[in-house]
Amino acid sequence: MTDPERPTTDDDAFALARDTWRQFHALCIDRPAPTQPVIDARLKLYQRAREVAAMRHFAGASLLLAGVAKALTDIGPAFQEAGSTTDALLFAIACLVVVIAGVHALTQMRDAIDARAIARRIDVEPIPWSRVDSLFADTLDADVRGYLDDVRNQGRTLRRAETAVLFERARGGSAANDTSEAAFRRFVRGRPAVRRREFLTGAACIFAVLLVNQSVAEPIMLLPPLFVLAAWSLADLLGTLIELRTDPWELREGGAGAQALRATMQLDLSPPVAILLAVIAIHVAVSALLAG
Repeated sequence: MTDPERPTTDDDAFALARDTWRQFHALCIDRPAPTQPVIDARLKLYQRAREVAAMRHFAGASLLLAGVAKALTDIGPAFQEAGSTTDALLFAIACLVVVIAGVHALTQMRDAIDARAIARRIDVEPIPWSRVDSLFADTLDADVRGYLDDVRNQGRTLRRAETAVLFERARGGSAANDTSEAAFRRFVRGRPAVRRREFLTGAACIFAVLLVNQSVAEPIMLLPPLFVLAAWSLADLLGTLIELRTDPWELREGGAGAQALRATMQLDLSPPVAILLAVIAIHVAVSALLAG
């Protein structure tokens, strides 16, 4: 039997990643049920994806919290320089951005903890059939029953994470509405081409340049919110870099589909890099004004 952990064709790596996502994220029940080597390969991939997700969330949250801390240290001196209605409005915007970013960072930290906890529970440990029969004694779902029968007929036992998917379906959970390859690609990317926040940050940079050029506001008032937004973009950039470097879905050696997805993720680096460069340029210009 071919080892599913070592794809023999260009398309196998992408298919294994897609099917892993369909089963453990989209709650799809394959019929016939996957064989033991296949399910074990999926579990290995699923565990790796959860471990990397935990690392990505933690790194992003840490960067964002650092940006919030830096902004908080700058808001006090900036408030002392406020001398107009525009300055007061910018101070209020800075506080709002800090609060939103702080809440998002804490959410990311919670997601990191959850992903790590899930990763530690994923293994190929089998569940005794006596326990399975007890769990699904009252289950009427035809897909769940059919899957259990398929596994019995194969002469193997259910894995714990595999059972968790079946149990979720037996309790009334349903598969995702969209389980296409396009949906899988969106899941792995984790973002559209350009986020709305990035559009807003770009607009904020242009607005900041206009305010400074027209001498409408104190330059120092512009830095705290822009610094938080830059930290947010840096967190996005780091998250994509972690995904590309660690390759949790094992797409690096895949075929055309896998390479196209990785190429798209590489293009996703452009928006946060552009935001970072714009904020850095504004920071340098404002610092020069303050020094002068």
